This record gives sequence, C-alpha cells and structure tokens, in this order.
Amino acid sequence: MTPIPGRNSPRKPMALARQRTLLLSSLLFLLCVCQGLLSSLRDAVIITSSDGGVGSIPFIQVWVLVPGALFVISLFSKLTKKVGREKAAYIVITSFLSYFLLFAWLLHPHAEQIQLTSLAIWMRRWVPNGVDGFVVMIENWSPTLYYAVCELWAASIILFFFWGIVNEMTKCEEAQRIYGTLQLGATLAPMAAGFVANLLIQHTYNPSLPYGRSPWEQTLITETLLVVTLGVIALILFRELLRNHTLQENDEKNGTATMSLKRCFRQLYRNRFIGYLAIFVSSYSVILLTTDLLWKDHMRRTMAEPQEMLGVMNTAMWFAGMLSVVGALATPSLVCKQGWTRLAIISPLLISISTALFFFTFYFGETLASYHFLGIQDPALYAVYAGAFQVSICKACRFSVGSSAKEIALSAMPTRLKWSGKAAIDTVGTQVAKAGTSIVHQLAILAFGSIFGALPFLSSGVILTLCAWAIATKLAGHDYRRLASKQKSYNEALYRS
Repeated sequence: MTPIPGRNSPRKPMALARQRTLLLSSLLFLLCVCQGLLSSLRDAVIITSSDGGVGSIPFIQVWVLVPGALFVISLFSKLTKKVGREKAAYIVITSFLSYFLLFAWLLHPHAEQIQLTSLAIWMRRWVPNGVDGFVVMIENWSPTLYYAVCELWAASIILFFFWGIVNEMTKCEEAQRIYGTLQLGATLAPMAAGFVANLLIQHTYNPSLPYGRSPWEQTLITETLLVVTLGVIALILFRELLRNHTLQENDEKNGTATMSLKRCFRQLYRNRFIGYLAIFVSSYSVILLTTDLLWKDHMRRTMAEPQEMLGVMNTAMWFAGMLSVVGALATPSLVCKQGWTRLAIISPLLISISTALFFFTFYFGETLASYHFLGIQDPALYAVYAGAFQVSICKACRFSVGSSAKEIALSAMPTRLKWSGKAAIDTVGTQVAKAGTSIVHQLAILAFGSIFGALPFLSSGVILTLCAWAIATKLAGHDYRRLASKQKSYNEALYRS
C-alpha cells in the first residue's frame, strides 16, 4: 500500500515493512487473546444457564448465528459505503466491546428475572422433547445472545476484518514469508489467554472486589474488563497501523467489488478455488462443532461448578496455544520447502488421529478404568481429558498451519476478489457449514433422544468430513500453484516495465 502523504516523513521500504509486520502481529495477538477469553466464558455461561444449556447450542448455531453473521456482513458493507472502512471498523468493534460490558454488568446478574419462563412453559406443551434445546434457547435469551456475539467476534473481527486487511496489504510472494510471523501472535494468544484466565478465576467470593455477588459473577466481570481493555488497545494499534497505510475503499470509483451477500454466494458457487477453500475451512467447523458438543455435554454431566469447567477449558486453550507456537514456527519452512499442499494436509491428518482417540475413550472408557490406565479410576474422566486434547489439536491447527495455509492461498487471488472471496469463505461459507452441522445435530438429538445417544451417527459424519477435507485440500493445491505462478509472472513483467 502507498504511504499516506503528510502523516509521516519518508521511510525506507524495509523499515515500513518491519513496522507493519510488528503492528499486525501485535494486533492479531490482542484480538485472539480476547477471543480466547470470550470462548471459555461463552461456553461456561451457556452450559450452566440451565440443564439443557448444551442442547441449545445446535439451535443457536442455526437460528441465531447464521442471521447474525449475515447481519454483521451487511452492516459492515453499508457502513463502509457511508463512512469508509476505517470508521466502519471502529464502529463495529466498539459495539462488540460495549455489549460485553452490558452483559457482564447488567444482563447476567439479572438473568433469572429476564428469562422468558412463561413463554417457555407454553412452548413445552406443544413441542416434542427432542427439540427442548430450541425452547431453552428462547427462554434463556440473554445467555443465547451472549454466546452468539462471542462467536461472531471471531468470525467478523478476526477472520473477516483483520485478515481481509492483511490480504489487501500483502502480495502473494510476501505472504509466504510473513504469514508465519503473523500467526505467531495468534498462536501465543491462547497460551496467554489460558494462563491469565486461570489466574482470574475466583474459586471463593472475594469481598475486596467492588462488583459481583458470587465467585462466578466476579470471574465473569473481571475477565470482561480485561477483554474490553485489550480491545481498546487493539483499536489504538489499528489507528497506528493506518498512519502509514491506507485502505482501498470498496466503491465503484476504484473498481473494487463490493461485499454484497449475493456476490459472496456467487463466489462460492462459481469460483472453484474459493469453493475448495470453503470446504477446507468449513471442515474445521464441522468437526470441532461435533466433538466440542459431545465434550461439553460430557463435562456437564461430570462437573457441577462453572469455575471447574472454565478451568478445564482454559487449560485446553493453553495447551492449544503451546502446540500453535510449534506450528507457527514451522510454517515458513514447511511452505517454502514442502509447498502449500503438504502444509495444508497437516491439519486433517492430526485432527483425524486426535478425533479417533476421543471416540475411543467414549466406547472403551470402562475398559481403560478397569486397568487404572494413567492412574485414572473414573471412566468419565478419560473422555473429558481426551476431548480437551482433541479440541486443543483442532484449535492449534486452526490458529497455526491451517490459518496460514488459507491466508497464503487467498493472497494468490486477484485483488478485486480478495475481500469478497474472504467474506464468502470465512463468514458466509463457514456460518452455512455451522448451520448445516447444527441442523444435523438437531435431527440426531430428535431421532436418538440425546447427544450421547447419537454418538455412532455423529462419529460417522466426522469420518466423511475428514475424507472430504483431504480431497478438497489436494484439489485446492493444484489451483493455488496455478494462481501463484500467474501472479508471479505478472509481478515480474510489471517490475521489468
């Protein structure tokens, strides 16, 4: 991107590039720390909101998250046209942070008073037992909305907005060199978030804190204040980043394509490369949603206190961060020496192994406990720990090699297609995949009576998804090599001219 005239004295290109990389890494680190904290908080809030809290998650994915994702994309597109992309980003991020404060200080402490209990009683007279999660979703509308907004932070702010800016600023040949460095910020974030979150957990009531009526409320408010503080710092870094780089606006004057929903769906349907990448990215969501649902349902039946579940999830997040660091450090060498396809295939391979281990503990937990394997006597704990390991592997691959592979692939696309292609993959495509997976979960719960009863059916779906993932990765690798070669030839011709 070209420097903004008059803001800074001229600098050498290498110095500006180093400054940009440092700012982007720091910005991504802060955004991902916020996401790590919000991820554990949202799960603890929804799981402990009622006995059927876990069962409401598939319904939230369909009936709240999909409309929410479409709304955020439409809002951002309209704001961009009116006030520009920079101001639109400030408005959207500030709105997210304001809601988190509103929930922690006002909505959650009065959750019981604002429940739609009467409506839920009426609905339970007419709906079958298998869709009780839908009733719980409506009855506990405040935790439902909180879960959705926390999820949209990752989909909208990190996946769409942040990486969209990076792809606009970065050429294909630069991406292979710096994306591993950028991902280092994302991979360190889960370790930092898990460590700090465990320190902030209040196991007993602390009267010295001026807020909260219980240890859980104090924990929620404290971590929310940390999220808002980090979000404000991220906005300051974003402003500093734009002192030396300007964003192209998506309007008709410069010929850049707008990010309409219609265009996003058209990209998924017509562009083969984007379609393969959508399968590549969506497979993460399909597998993680399924195994995460089984894991959380198992934890709900094994653990009673939200702080206890929060501690397990924070530890899993820390472990995911540690694995992500290894993946991020290895990414530059892997993509340069082994190529994009071999880098991308690492994710489905590792997730296949960890998922097989997780399902094994469900089926053979009693057998392992009879031999006191690893010194554990409670068979339920095997699935808890194996689930934590599987979720950690999924998130580690997503934060490191998987995310880098996707962003490197997107950098090979023409500039006019990067934003709409990214919106199609990260927001529309991912949310459609989540919605489809959640619909399958709802039907499975209705048919088999419970989440655990649908285990054989769900495990078969995971196996099919892993196969589709591997095939899409191989096909995307062929298209990436073609696009990267074409962009390299264009840049060389431009340099010679």
